[in-house]
Amino acid sequence: MSVLVVLALVALVVWLVRGGQGSGGRSPEPIDHDELRRAEAELADDPRPRSLGAGADEEEEDDWGPGTGR
Repeated sequence: MSVLVVLALVALVVWLVRGGQGSGGRSPEPIDHDELRRAEAELADDPRPRSLGAGADEEEEDDWGPGTGR
């Protein structure tokens, strides 16, 4: 039983030393702020903006993927 306690304490110390982050905490690449600004400007200049709740056109009705409500 004491071996399990020691292993748990060692695991806790290692986790704390690493900053307490899990496996999915950070993006693998840095954010390109210039690209983000260009994308935001493109969306702002969209001549036909629509919200996600507005629905899809008939031809786009079956164009959906993971993470979209159906």
